[in-house]
Amino acid sequence: MLDKFLTKQPKGDRWIVVFPSMQQTLQAHQLMESSGVQGDFIPTPKGFGPVCTTAIVFSGFHGPEVQELLSNHGLHPQALEPWRSVPPGEAWQNALEQVETAAYGDLLNRVREMNAPSLEEVEQLLSPPTPADHRALQGAADALRQETLGDVVDIRGAVEFGNQCRKNCHYCGLRKGNQQLPRYRMDNKAILAAVGDVYALGIRTVILQSGEESPEATESLVELIKSIKKQYGLRITLSLGERSLEDYRAFRRAGANNYLLRIETTDPEVFARVHPDDDLQERKQHLLWLREAGFLLGTGGIVGLPGQRVASIAQDILYWRDLGANMIGVGPFLPAEHTPLENHPPGDLDLTLRAVAVTRLLCGRAFIPATTSLATLHPDGQRLALEWGANSIMLINTPETYRANYQLYQKKAKVDLDFACRSIKEARRILPNYIRGVTC
Repeated sequence: MLDKFLTKQPKGDRWIVVFPSMQQTLQAHQLMESSGVQGDFIPTPKGFGPVCTTAIVFSGFHGPEVQELLSNHGLHPQALEPWRSVPPGEAWQNALEQVETAAYGDLLNRVREMNAPSLEEVEQLLSPPTPADHRALQGAADALRQETLGDVVDIRGAVEFGNQCRKNCHYCGLRKGNQQLPRYRMDNKAILAAVGDVYALGIRTVILQSGEESPEATESLVELIKSIKKQYGLRITLSLGERSLEDYRAFRRAGANNYLLRIETTDPEVFARVHPDDDLQERKQHLLWLREAGFLLGTGGIVGLPGQRVASIAQDILYWRDLGANMIGVGPFLPAEHTPLENHPPGDLDLTLRAVAVTRLLCGRAFIPATTSLATLHPDGQRLALEWGANSIMLINTPETYRANYQLYQKKAKVDLDFACRSIKEARRILPNYIRGVTC
């Protein structure tokens, strides 16, 4: 399974190194590069370390050299050893029995082991030739999710604390050019109260989400992060758009753990068409800065943007894999009123689910949410995503006073704990035991 993550390593024996902190992982990676040892970031595979952490893989030829290098610099990994392959389980075998097209079945099997699937091969995965192959893709993604992450669905709570934004993305209802949208920005006291509601549910990770605010907000955000850590001890994911490297470092020092910065599309033409005041290469640089600052990386994309092709989506998935992203959100385009794309049709449900499945196959143990946008597109969208490889759900814990004005798109689904429980139950999955007072 390790091979499918690698973009540069030759085939043959491989080693893996895992550290308890991202800071140590980055330090080790820099030491290896300075010594001429190429290492690739991947989500830590099952059996080597905790979920939603980052490991480094490298050619086994350099194993003793890396071991000595790390020891000489006082770095002590929790794992530094040859890769142990895991044979396919029963669920995977059952999925492959449904294959009708032999070449498609061969591709599904090879993707577990191949060094670097080509763009054409990822396109083929996204385009199963027959209904039976379509079912096999779903079954394979669900089997890999079960093998690597289990049946428990991770629950996180989001507080959308402000809708002010300095960007003008053509698909987003928060764009600064939307003069019809009432703007709001919760103060830190109100945000802390909303985070307290998340904490009361037993949820362990809160997502702080807003439009892209001005740099003047940095100091207030740092104080907010510190207060959440002090009062509740929750893990904190930030989704604040592009900031400076100094801001990212300040947020990390304050105690934030994860950062979600969706690239939306890696197709240069599509990106330029929908982001009039953004640059694709700059967005990629920000993702590298976030890793440099020590964050676990979250990113993702939109399916159904104007001009997007299946090849574009395939390239997105390859980029997420090469980045070693820890969290990857895949959702359909949904039109928002008072935007240049308000009359563009929604993204296709089936293509979005196939993108979720192929992301699972190529990105292994990454956390993939059953997105709110899928729940908005189709009444069963969240349940379907869980059946196609997703393993987490984000609840919307924004106070009712503000929720209606966080209009990324029209008719946004209200994903609360009851909604999530229904999806989990219908998908025959398991609610995490840290959730208080609720059973599915």
